[in-house]
Amino acid sequence: IRSYLETIARDKVGLKNTPIISEVGSDQFDSRYLNTTVRITFDVSSPEQLVKFLREIEEGDQALIISEIELNRGRRRKPLEVKIKVHSITQKAPSEA
Repeated sequence: IRSYLETIARDKVGLKNTPIISEVGSDQFDSRYLNTTVRITFDVSSPEQLVKFLREIEEGDQALIISEIELNRGRRRKPLEVKIKVHSITQKAPSEA
């Protein structure tokens, strides 16, 4: 999930700085699935960049769920800081189930 989000930020959206991605945790979902939660933090210089990022998550190749979005604008119209909590639900390998 980390490399996928970094690729979206860098290649699809064109963010200047690498986003900070930290794993929040993972837990079992049903007996066959794993829910991995990460928090991604990055700055955008325009609302269009944020919309593009969110669209890529929604329409992208991996099944991701956004559960939380926090937006903060600093003083003097600095870039918009974005914090997003994202969940990835993946099927466990047969040996793990």
